[in-house]
Amino acid sequence: MSLRPLQTSLPLTPNLLDLRAMKENIEKSSSVSAKISVELPPETVEKHLNEFYREAAKHAKIDGFRPGKAPVQVVKKIYQEQASSSVSQQLISDSLNELVRKHKLKLILPPNLIAADSPQEGQAFKFEAELDLKPEMPEIDCSTIEVETPTKQEVTEKDVDKQIELIREQFANFESPIETRAVKEGDKIQFSYQARLENEAVPEASSAGEEYRVGKGEILPDFEKVLLGMKVGEKRTTQIQFGETHPIATVRGKKLDFEIELKDLKEAKLPDLNDEFIAKIEPKAKGVSDFREILKDELIARAETEHLAELRDRVGESLVDKYPFEISPRYRQMMAERILRDHIQNLMQRGFSEEQIREDSPKLLEEASKAAERQIRLSYILEKIYQDQNLEVTEKDLEDRFERLSQSSGISVAEIRSYYSQKDEKEGVSRLDRLKMDVLDQKSLDYALSKARMK
Repeated sequence: MSLRPLQTSLPLTPNLLDLRAMKENIEKSSSVSAKISVELPPETVEKHLNEFYREAAKHAKIDGFRPGKAPVQVVKKIYQEQASSSVSQQLISDSLNELVRKHKLKLILPPNLIAADSPQEGQAFKFEAELDLKPEMPEIDCSTIEVETPTKQEVTEKDVDKQIELIREQFANFESPIETRAVKEGDKIQFSYQARLENEAVPEASSAGEEYRVGKGEILPDFEKVLLGMKVGEKRTTQIQFGETHPIATVRGKKLDFEIELKDLKEAKLPDLNDEFIAKIEPKAKGVSDFREILKDELIARAETEHLAELRDRVGESLVDKYPFEISPRYRQMMAERILRDHIQNLMQRGFSEEQIREDSPKLLEEASKAAERQIRLSYILEKIYQDQNLEVTEKDLEDRFERLSQSSGISVAEIRSYYSQKDEKEGVSRLDRLKMDVLDQKSLDYALSKARMK
C-alpha cells in the first residue's frame, strides 16, 4: 500500500477578511518547515463576531423573546463562548487559505497551531502556526542507478511435495491416538490452567478449557514448552512473568504460578492423495500427475511474483540512496509511530512478551524512524517519476489488480471491486484512490527497473 503523504487542502470558507489589512510573517526553518505569524485588525475581528451574532439571533430560542427578536447584548452574553471558538476557527482558516494561495505553499499535513488569541471586540487577532511543506524534488535519472539482481528461486519436485503436504494439513482430521503417548508438534490438545498469585487464586487469568494446535503459534510459548511431552491427565506447574501493560490489571508486573492439566489429545490424520481428494480441491486436475503440474505452475508464478517484488524493493532502495533530500520531521515522526504500533502488534501476535518488547523499545523506535524516513522519501521519488513520465492508471490496470487479488484471496472479483468502491472512514482518501496510488508506485518502480543498470 502506498504511504505517500497527501497534499493537504484547507477547508474553504466564506471569506469576510480584508486581506489587504492582514499582517503576515513567514519564517522558513528548513526547506520543509515554516512558521507563520498572522495579525488581523480589530475591524476584521468585529465584522466576524457581528456576523456570528446575527446568524445566532435568527435561530436562538431565548426565554421572553420571539426568534430573531432578542437584543444583541442578550445574544452576545449567551453565545460569547461559542462566538469566540467559531470566529477563531474562521479567522485562522481564511488566513491560512490566503497564505497558501498567495505563496503557493504545498502543505502535506494540516497546520500545527502553536498559539492563538481569543477574538475580542476592539482588539487585533493574532495566531502562530507551523507548516509542514512538500520537499523540492531533484531531477530523477533512473539510468544512473545500479541494481544487483536477486537469485530467482527454482521450483523443484520437492517444493511441490511440500505444497501438497501443506494442502493435506489443511484438510486433516483429528483422532485420538491408538496408544497413549505424549504431546508432540501437530497435535490438537485441550488443557486447563489455574493461576495463583502468592497462593491466592486468580480467576481472570485461569481457564477451565482451551483447545489449540501445538507447534502452530497458537499457544503462548511459555505454555507450549510445558505442554510438549505431557500425557492426558497429567498436571504440571510453571511460572510466568507478566508485563506492566497486560490487559488484565491484577497481573500486571506480577509473576504468577500456573497449574496446567492436559485434558485431551488428538493427532492429525492427513487425507490420502488420490483422485477423490484431488477432485475436491482442484476440479480441473485429471489425476495426481496433472495436479502436481498445476501446483508446480502456481509455485513458478509465485516465485516470479516474489522475484519481481524483490527487484522492485532493490530498485527502490537504490533510488533512496541515490537521491537524498529533506523531509518533514513531523511527518516522519507520525509515520514512525504508525510503523512502531503495527510492529508491536505483530510481535505480540507472535508470542513476544510485553517485557521483551519493552526492553527492545529503544531499538524498535530507532528502526521505525529509519523505515519511516526511507518510505516517505521513496514515495516522493516515485511520485516524481510518474509525473515526469506521464504514467497513468488505466481501467485494465485496475481489472488486472482485482483479478490477482481474487486469485490470491479466493474472493470474487465483484466483491473486491465493491470493497474498493466504498469509502474508508479511517483513511484520508478513498480505497480506490489508495489502490491507484499503489498501482502508480509499481509502475514507477517498473519504469526505474527498465532504465537501471542490472548487475
